[in-house]
Amino acid sequence: MMKADTNSAHIEMSLEEARAVRWLSKDPRPLGELLDEGSLDVSQLRWAAAKAYNSKLRAAAKVLLKSMESQRVPSTPRPRKREVVSHQAATQVQAPASRAAKPAAPEPAKKARPQLQAINAGLTIEQARQTLWAFKPYKGRPMGELVDGHLLSLKDLAYAVEQAWDDRVRRSAIVLLSLALNQAVQEPSAYGVLKVVSCGRSYAERQEKLVLFKVAVVLGVAFGASVTVAVTNLISIIKNGPPPWDILLSPLGIIMSVIALALLVVVLRGAQLLIDKFVAQSERRISLYRQGQEGESLAVEIVRQSLDGRWVLFRNVVLPDQGGDIDAVLVGPGGVWVMEIKAYTGKYRNIGEHWEKLAGQRWHLMRKNPGRQAKRNASHLSSFLKADGINQWVTPVVVWANPRSKLSWENPAVKIWPIARLQKELAELDQGRTLDAEIQRAIKQKLTQLCRRRSQLLARN
Repeated sequence: MMKADTNSAHIEMSLEEARAVRWLSKDPRPLGELLDEGSLDVSQLRWAAAKAYNSKLRAAAKVLLKSMESQRVPSTPRPRKREVVSHQAATQVQAPASRAAKPAAPEPAKKARPQLQAINAGLTIEQARQTLWAFKPYKGRPMGELVDGHLLSLKDLAYAVEQAWDDRVRRSAIVLLSLALNQAVQEPSAYGVLKVVSCGRSYAERQEKLVLFKVAVVLGVAFGASVTVAVTNLISIIKNGPPPWDILLSPLGIIMSVIALALLVVVLRGAQLLIDKFVAQSERRISLYRQGQEGESLAVEIVRQSLDGRWVLFRNVVLPDQGGDIDAVLVGPGGVWVMEIKAYTGKYRNIGEHWEKLAGQRWHLMRKNPGRQAKRNASHLSSFLKADGINQWVTPVVVWANPRSKLSWENPAVKIWPIARLQKELAELDQGRTLDAEIQRAIKQKLTQLCRRRSQLLARN
């Protein structure tokens, strides 16, 4: 086995020179750049200082480690909850108390980092480490092994969170990425993970499909009409022959030809403008529907991370004899909740029963009132449950799922959960009054059967 050379002890360099030294060939960028973006951590620098074959890299790693240790400020120990912190934060070496040291000048206190919410991806740390990586060149190897070997960077884990098809890989990447960032990881509850039951496509998805179908029909009709006119004229010319040239070249013939050509251009241009306007309007509608889908997906993901297996979330619930669907129904120890999820853009306000949108300098009543929608859906669900003798109060709530859309409220008639506070609201919900287990089971079973029948109906159609 080759041994690393020992020349690094004789290399002297400043902090700036050390930051300019390049990392290994797998990512040959300056150490300072990698440290600033979080792609390089203390454990990797310690490895480089002790085992790197490049003496210049070893020396640079030692300089950077020394600089980082001199800036380190002891942190106040936190009380242990249902959290597991990263091994790096848990293993700090302390100097022996018996060693005499000169009193050091007090360092300026560092600005406290904001407290981060504990991440719950529904997996233990060990389960996340055992999950097999899904991308080349390390596909099929345990993610924990790759992280320990410094073969996966923060960028790789973030890429997996966004792009991995396998939900297990995505959730494992969330856990390992959180550990690497020294963020708390909440272990799964003994009750398991929350179950999400889909009752079919959402209203937004169905409307998007309908708009796409209309666009296809209009474009198809326009193209078919153009081809039909062209073919008809061509057949007519072939059968009857071209008009006599003496007529076309006469003054009247020339004038009529110009007029006919101008009319043709106007008709074609008008048709093109109408089609362009129709397509543009359709694209805007599709964009709004997709925005709604993204808002629903974001809210569902937060619910999934916040609640455990005692709860069940039903999506896109369509009750008998009801045209629209309910975005989400949450059933668990804290009761039954109907969630109306909105991802609107713009500026809105809610005062009591009234919902208004700011247009220009004036507030206008919204055509679709989210509070009334939530109350109506809660009433319909309550009636649906009463048909089987289940007398249970259903609480309506509006989830404001677009963090970039401003919403203010005053004495709201229906609870409002902004997406930024959704996790906190759900945590309080989980600690609320306990719904009888038998009633929970009956409601979950009834809604599960309803969703199963609807899924089978959609599959046949």
